[in-house]
Amino acid sequence: MKERDVIVQKSVVGKVAAALAPNEYDRFADIYTVLIGATSSARASLPFYLDAYAAVDGPIVELGVGDGRIAVAAAQRGARVIGVDLSAAMLELCRERAAQAGVGDRLTLIQADFRSFALEQPAALICLAPSGTSSRSSGRAAASLSTTP
Repeated sequence: MKERDVIVQKSVVGKVAAALAPNEYDRFADIYTVLIGATSSARASLPFYLDAYAAVDGPIVELGVGDGRIAVAAAQRGARVIGVDLSAAMLELCRERAAQAGVGDRLTLIQADFRSFALEQPAALICLAPSGTSSRSSGRAAASLSTTP
């Protein structure tokens, strides 16, 4: 794939995401896996995230977990992942993917706006893996995370 093709793909994904309000991800969920799976950047970045998740000891929080593309693969390698997503439909896709992979017990899924939620315990790693759809809020997310005592 040529560099220009990647830029065009990212632009299309970004425009689709920008047109959607957060609650509208439920309507986007049925095409999310196909759309994101078609991007070479999503496929190419998976090993990076899996290595990062494997390098920490403790729970990993994945903001905007979506359909669980990264979280489930990490759980298959033994990671414990807390996935946060506002979309109930995306969380259901993640649950289905985890069940099919036999790792549902390694995932905790939370339906919440990742810009403003509290963790019950400290995390070893907090990750926002940009997929073209989740990256638009990433600048505000890290500043608003907190843990409860």
